Amino acid sequence: ETILRDLTADLPAGRMVGILGPNGEGKTTLLRILLGSLRPEAGSVELFGRPLREISGDERARMVAYLPQEVSTAYPFRVSEVVLLGRYPHLPPFALESPRDWGIAKACMERTEVSHLADRPFTTLSGGEKQRVLIASVLAQEPRVLLLDEPTAALDLHHQYAVMDLLRTLHEEGITVVIVTHDVTLAAGFCDHLWLLSGGRVILEGPPSETVTEESLRRLYGMRLRVVTDEDTGLPIVLPVR
Repeated sequence: ETILRDLTADLPAGRMVGILGPNGEGKTTLLRILLGSLRPEAGSVELFGRPLREISGDERARMVAYLPQEVSTAYPFRVSEVVLLGRYPHLPPFALESPRDWGIAKACMERTEVSHLADRPFTTLSGGEKQRVLIASVLAQEPRVLLLDEPTAALDLHHQYAVMDLLRTLHEEGITVVIVTHDVTLAAGFCDHLWLLSGGRVILEGPPSETVTEESLRRLYGMRLRVVTDEDTGLPIVLPVR
């Protein structure tokens, strides 16, 4: 079965892109193709001007970090150890973590507000706490590209905005951030570019002010939604039609 077809898109370095679309339209598949864990049957993917298939897995891991929707961690690692796993692509074979690696892990825990959980077993955390720890782990990877599949789905409102604020800061520091999300208003508020994915194709792309419209959302989701513009920011807000 073909999931994505005739898909051509450019992702400039340093951009923060949100991928929107209904379930089953290939959003996760697209992330995995960008990561290199899936190869397209036709066509090609380039990473910083190089064919992705010619870049070794170790080198890709130092350039691109991926946070999937679900991560299973059966072993009772401490939170600090889970975050430190993000440093492995940078370690020589059989090498132990250096003080610098531990310092990076500590800084990432601080940025995701999980420092107080450092000695807790990962398996004892709530869903939202686990998600923030995993985000800290991919940050510890020090990637040039971050691919995140619904990173705020398990978070309360405070931590949704805290995580998106952090991702926005990373984007402003030059990291390319790609987020799959179902929260259109959240994506419009933080991303500078959106891809609307339907039928295996990007049917519309551009800044939120141009892509989040009542017409485009009706086309994307097959339902009527109300889009209003925030007076202070000029950004679109999506509301249900009662």
